[in-house]
Amino acid sequence: MKFPFSKKLKEGTPKRDRKKLRQRALSTTALALVLLAAVLVNLICTDLTDRFDLTLDLTADRLYEVTEDSLSMLRDLEQDVTVTVLMDEDDFENDTYYGNVSILLDKYARSAGDRLTVTYIDPYKNPDIVNEYEDLSNLTLGSVIVECGDRRRALTEMDFYETQTDSYGYAYASAFRGEQALTSAILAVTGDDLPAIGILNGHGETISSALTELLESNGYTTEELNLLKADALDDYAMLILCLPQSDYTEDEINKLDAYLKAGGDLLYLDGTDCPSELPVLYGYLKEWGITVQPEMVLDSTYNLGKAYLPLAAPISSAEALSELSDDALNSVLVMPYARYLTLEETDKHTVSSLVETYDSSYAKKLDGDTVTSYDREDGDTEGPLSLLALSEYTGSDSGGQILVTTAAAMTTSDLMNSTAVGNQKVLSTAISYMQPEVELVSIESKSLSGEIMPITGSTGYVIFIILFAIPLALVFGAVAVFLRRRHL
Repeated sequence: MKFPFSKKLKEGTPKRDRKKLRQRALSTTALALVLLAAVLVNLICTDLTDRFDLTLDLTADRLYEVTEDSLSMLRDLEQDVTVTVLMDEDDFENDTYYGNVSILLDKYARSAGDRLTVTYIDPYKNPDIVNEYEDLSNLTLGSVIVECGDRRRALTEMDFYETQTDSYGYAYASAFRGEQALTSAILAVTGDDLPAIGILNGHGETISSALTELLESNGYTTEELNLLKADALDDYAMLILCLPQSDYTEDEINKLDAYLKAGGDLLYLDGTDCPSELPVLYGYLKEWGITVQPEMVLDSTYNLGKAYLPLAAPISSAEALSELSDDALNSVLVMPYARYLTLEETDKHTVSSLVETYDSSYAKKLDGDTVTSYDREDGDTEGPLSLLALSEYTGSDSGGQILVTTAAAMTTSDLMNSTAVGNQKVLSTAISYMQPEVELVSIESKSLSGEIMPITGSTGYVIFIILFAIPLALVFGAVAVFLRRRHL
């Protein structure tokens, strides 16, 4: 069968015109195929991006990058976790602050597979949803509720960001801590029965909120405890004693001793804010091979701007810090207002130093809670000096432990949440060593300072080729083909 158009081409169309028509038909067909291929490639890439995390994080501080600790936790989930967001999905994604959380939730959902689902509910359109979570007192618009079975945790905007105050008194978000918040919440709702930690009081003790937040976000419950009034300590996984202002009694120490020798753990935080004389408490620590020296640690060379803010470093050979990454081992610690420790093993205790100052450090006798001069002088105690130590009881199979730091100020919010120092990572690793049943997650916050990412060397050439050279080559090539075909 012959078509009229074919006949016309054959009988009445000049050979040159027929050649042009064929070339145009081929060009049109090729263009259609290229467009079709582009659409197909776009659909395939979109599907792959939805199924797998193929995005590239080019932010200065890797804002959306998820650490291997979190990825491993998500891949190993054995229970179903539901994340309910109390906001319309589009509003949540486009929100100035919650938008970052939305991207992170997508990454978590992909990594966990079917074990983690994310649901968005607009509380204005579904007001009854708030009644379902009446046991959660801190709900706001945009709250992220993490649930597993009967356990649930609610995260608000304040849980995802660290804030600072400028010189005018206005608070602003300085760092994104979304991964720490989400991973800790998932661990808390999927863990076994929540272990309790007793915060000792009755002697003027004070404790940093950043330390209790770290413990509670990792599945512990905390409650205040007075040894004189306590009947039994067996229910506590660990006790914390921080900056006592008066000495403990013999009865309290006997209760503490029985608890530790039965396998309990104690975290003791000292500092220059403590009285220099606590004979009963310090005498008991000395029985465990740890002596708190009544001197202030200074360093005029390695410090955070002031000699009384000395820098220290974790000891790589310490077994209690064996889980630290190389980056964490190479990080510095800021240990303000510190005393120092001297260590001596006993026949029933193994004692190890975990963190020490640099050789340039020195210590001076305290005059009250300070010193008369920060300058190095003859007679000062020479560094390096131990600021964090662990004593393990070997007199029985149960083996209790005491972790002592003489720089309680290392646990302030600024230092625990800082991405520049390793205070939180080192302390949480040492606690995890004492409490292997509960794995503390310590994930650095991501700075929102908006630092410019430098482009130098080969990186600059690659970006130039992709963004400028290739597009220009395509444009010139297209113009050349167009001009050549006009003269055919």
